Amino acid sequence: MNANINNLFAGSLWDESCLVGIDILDQQHKNFFSMLDELAYLNRLDNKREEVLQLLNKFEEYTIYHFNTEEKYMDKTDYPDIEKHKNLHKLFTKRIEDFKIAYGYDNKVILEEMISYTRKWMLVHIRVVDIHTTFDKGLITE
Repeated sequence: MNANINNLFAGSLWDESCLVGIDILDQQHKNFFSMLDELAYLNRLDNKREEVLQLLNKFEEYTIYHFNTEEKYMDKTDYPDIEKHKNLHKLFTKRIEDFKIAYGYDNKVILEEMISYTRKWMLVHIRVVDIHTTFDKGLITE
């Protein structure tokens, strides 16, 4: 992401309160906010529809990758509410698919709503759900 994007969207809402204590998951969470910042930047520009669609596809793929990574950690540590957590992931992934389809109609307002929804969802999920995920870090090799 270029410096202009970083300056324009410096308040991506990611901060140290989003750290769960597992480097790979913390980096992935941070990457989500970087992609959302880039989407917001591109959405404000004209003639960037293709770039937005490519980034939406990347975001969707990254979401699946991240959730798979997180769920592997939960499996390794016998996380007690794993099915509930996986269902949250499935619902979020479905919502991203829905937003992507809606944006296909070239509606910038839909993308703004997706970015806002996703930022809020990620913050709550990380700070309320993931932060309380009791990963036994001794069992985890990154």
